[in-house]
Amino acid sequence: MHHTLQLSLDHALENEGLSFAQVEVMAELGDRPNLHAGAVARRLGIRRQSAHALLTKLHAMGLVELLPRNEGVRCAYLTDIGKTVAWRCMDALQSGIGGLGRLTAAERRGILQTLDDVEAALRPPRRHRWFDQP
Repeated sequence: MHHTLQLSLDHALENEGLSFAQVEVMAELGDRPNLHAGAVARRLGIRRQSAHALLTKLHAMGLVELLPRNEGVRCAYLTDIGKTVAWRCMDALQSGIGGLGRLTAAERRGILQTLDDVEAALRPPRRHRWFDQP
């Protein structure tokens, strides 16, 4: 993510005491409860260890509940407080990036299309393990 945008997003969340990365995890759990660290990592394009650290910190803050291990995997979901904080964070982000409102709709669509193109170009090709077998 571009440094200026990252700073703007983190600044918008200053009053909530959360980073943009933490809010991204909360948004994923809001959309899909009971994800485990590996699934969060895949969805956000980060390392599993980073996702685990973010989930652990959110759990310590009382925003995320970690379910007991099931076959070595611990799933997480937002607590009621976590859901409330997540909504406040989304509102803060909306107002924090208000400068984007100065762009025309066509410019915003162009930026989104370019970001989609960059993401697609950087995504590694999907490999099917059964093709790699001799």
